[in-house]
Amino acid sequence: MIEQYYFLLYAIIALQIPYLPLYFEQAGANGDFIGLISALGPFVGLFMQPFWGIVADKTQRLKFIIQV
Repeated sequence: MIEQYYFLLYAIIALQIPYLPLYFEQAGANGDFIGLISALGPFVGLFMQPFWGIVADKTQRLKFIIQV
């Protein structure tokens, strides 16, 4: 059941993400803002994923960290 949920979740995300810059452009945002918003998620993920991994290793509370 949970696998189907994740499949649908990521399928919806995959369909929406390519059209976000077009939406922002129609909403009146300039190119610099669109680039910043588009790069912000991957940039934050680049640093936060290892951070949470380190926290989980040091605290030995993997299940709790995953739930957070």
